[in-house]
Amino acid sequence: MKRQTALLTILGLFLTATLAAAQTQPGRWGPNRERLRENLNHLRLLRMTEALDLTEEQTAKIYPFAIRVEKEKAGIVRELGAKMEELRQLVSEANPKDEDLVARVEAIGQLKRSLQDKDLEFEKFLRANLSEIQIARYVIFQADFNRAMGDRLNRARAMTRSRRRP
Repeated sequence: MKRQTALLTILGLFLTATLAAAQTQPGRWGPNRERLRENLNHLRLLRMTEALDLTEEQTAKIYPFAIRVEKEKAGIVRELGAKMEELRQLVSEANPKDEDLVARVEAIGQLKRSLQDKDLEFEKFLRANLSEIQIARYVIFQADFNRAMGDRLNRARAMTRSRRRP
């Protein structure tokens, strides 16, 4: 019971920090982007710990691995953003060269595949460290968590749009 109370307290603190960071830059990521991303990742891990009923040993193995994978994914996402911006600029030119377009599109595709590979790497790691019931719970948890975060993001966007209107 003490463990669950402590986890819920920490979860509440991360959620509060995440919401505060999101409110300081409505409609924009701004300089708090990395901090917000970290908070969301920690929130996800805390909720996952509870949903999967992880042991302390499992948590000690999974957390460092998950944090490393998420940091690597964040680097890929930054690089993907830069490549997308390059592609946008190239497309806006009067007569972009086909070779340049193909090269940029292929680079973006490779980065997307790298993100998928990181997700598969994490799932493979989980399969090696979880029981079958925990794996099933993870599949459900992941779907529910992503849906809930999408819903919250849509509500935040709607609130931001309503604030901008006179």
